[in-house]
Amino acid sequence: MAQTSTVDIWDPLGVCGVPNVLNEEADDLDDIDIDLMCPVCHEEFQDPRFLPCHHYYCKGCIKQLAAAAAQSTRVGAQVYVCCPECRETVQMSAESGVEELPPAFVVERMKQKVANRQQESRSRTQTESSLRTCKEHGDQMKVYCLNCDRLVCGTCCVSHHAGHSCQLEKEAIQKWNQSLANGAESLTGIRDANQQAIACVQERRREIMEKSADLIESTTKCFDEIVKMAENKKQQLLASLSESTDKKLASLDTQEIVLKENIIRADDLGSQFSEKSKLDLLPEENFLKSLHQFFLQLQEEQQKQVRLCTEPKEDANIAVKTPCLHCVSELCSKEVGVYLAPTVHGSGSAFAKVGNVATFYIHTVAGSNSPSFNVQIISFVDGSALQVNITKIEERKYLASYFPKLRGRLKLTIEVDGVKALNSPFFAYVHISPTLFEKPTAIISLASRPWGVACGPQGQLVVSEFVGNSVVVLSQQGERVLQLKHKFMYPCGVAMDDDGYIYVADKISFISKFSQSGEFVKSNNCIKALGGISSGTPHGVEVKKDRVFVCDTFNHRIVVLNRELQLLSKFGTKGTKLGEFNKPYDIVADSKGILYVVDNNNRRIQIFSENADGSYSSLYAFGQTLPLELPNNICLDVSEKYLYLTQDNCDKILVFTTSGKVVANFGKKLSKRDGLGSGPFGIDVDKDGFLYVALYSKKLLEY
Repeated sequence: MAQTSTVDIWDPLGVCGVPNVLNEEADDLDDIDIDLMCPVCHEEFQDPRFLPCHHYYCKGCIKQLAAAAAQSTRVGAQVYVCCPECRETVQMSAESGVEELPPAFVVERMKQKVANRQQESRSRTQTESSLRTCKEHGDQMKVYCLNCDRLVCGTCCVSHHAGHSCQLEKEAIQKWNQSLANGAESLTGIRDANQQAIACVQERRREIMEKSADLIESTTKCFDEIVKMAENKKQQLLASLSESTDKKLASLDTQEIVLKENIIRADDLGSQFSEKSKLDLLPEENFLKSLHQFFLQLQEEQQKQVRLCTEPKEDANIAVKTPCLHCVSELCSKEVGVYLAPTVHGSGSAFAKVGNVATFYIHTVAGSNSPSFNVQIISFVDGSALQVNITKIEERKYLASYFPKLRGRLKLTIEVDGVKALNSPFFAYVHISPTLFEKPTAIISLASRPWGVACGPQGQLVVSEFVGNSVVVLSQQGERVLQLKHKFMYPCGVAMDDDGYIYVADKISFISKFSQSGEFVKSNNCIKALGGISSGTPHGVEVKKDRVFVCDTFNHRIVVLNRELQLLSKFGTKGTKLGEFNKPYDIVADSKGILYVVDNNNRRIQIFSENADGSYSSLYAFGQTLPLELPNNICLDVSEKYLYLTQDNCDKILVFTTSGKVVANFGKKLSKRDGLGSGPFGIDVDKDGFLYVALYSKKLLEY
């Protein structure tokens, strides 16, 4: 333990803030220097004087305070000065009050003590340096042998350390100080990243609290307008809302604690690096071992940061049945409530299966015991109306059922006794089970061998003809609508955004954007900016919200751009670990921003999520449990429950859940007699659930 020496200070109340113990170690002298600065002018004390409250300041600073006070608080020959620290009012003479204040001699003693200690430290360092002589040769040791990790003299360097890597002591000090300083700087980056993550968590907390407050307000307002019989249900809903909010906030609290603990560790290690980076002299031995241990700790913290989840673990949505959708309709005499079945998604949309009876419930409160129903279900696919059967289940509760025969979206309009149901019209989606895909429902002939296919928002199809170096747009019936006016070389991945813009990846331009009419908008060959192989052809393209993702296949990475094709980021390198690729071929994203990447040569599908800073982290991968050959192209169905995958040297289309469970595979090798050939590659699903598969044999199949 370091020895300490006591300095007597006149401070009867212990409030003057002067340290009464000086540590002999040089590291503590900086803290003492801070206490020897005047709190008013923030400079070293000049003729310090005590106030009656035992705080002290420079004589000149007190004069300034008295002069300022004299303009507002002067009473006769007296002024009243307020202490800047404790705010106690001090009465003194306007003319000679400052001169009468007692000098703070203790501060001068402290200043002299600090100066003496600094001089002693410098003298001791010079003495120690002069005593660092070689025991064998008597010369000063000014050379550090890196092989032996010790300080040696010049003679030893020539005789005993010949062939070793040696450096002059000054050069070694400068190099290692810089190395330690760089380590401390990298830890600052970790701290900043966690601070940013905490800011995101706190912002998400604010969003949750705001949305929670809005929901509480709307719930309260709604139930205030109805009869007392609604009070019980209101309390149940508020309790559910509170529980959901508490769970989310508790989860964010836990995450914030982990992030703050990581900051504390980074700060602590950064402080150690900063202290070690201020060397005046090198130890005689084992310095490199000590340095190695510090960088092992730094590497461990950096690895922890990579694994750490910095994106808020909770979204800002609170899952609770709000009264404006369902509960009010059971109680309010002027409304009709509707429950869609079998699965509720969002605000009144549902999924049903072709060939299965679909149902939903209608609730009424007042009015006739035998109400008249006007229920219309219209198919978006062919405009046909579906027959609806309504059965009374219990008092004021009715079951509506229908039998969908076609895939695609449905529009449900519901009225009871002329009263329109809440949130009417509703929209449902009818899909077909992947196990029912056997034979294509349509076969479209193409002019050249295709690679990719994309379904547009208006039912159009975009196909890249790899061999023909062209990209064409087809109608849903397979008629050629237009050909993009651009020079391509091996166009592969294609995609369309919600506004109808077309995105194409090819060897020349890397990624290009076109209008709905096929006119060129812009391109961005960002390989030069990113570095890497420029002769390879990028493969898959995906557009989701404001992001464009491109599989830079031969550079083993994913390039992220905005819709204006401005480069945002990239992720992935060549390898077999999570987050690494060996020729990523295709990519698809769901509505939540989760990415599914086809890692071709690693024979797996990798799943990524976006972090708070815009980077992407691999969540997991599946491939060992799937019968994968060389996976090529991938797509999600409309319900986002199933993934469809094509593979090299395999005529089957594999269907599996987003968690990697195989549910079906369909398709068979088409013989030459059929005139169709084989080789499925590009694949996509349109908004009505129809699946399109591009074949190498110049065909496009619809399922």
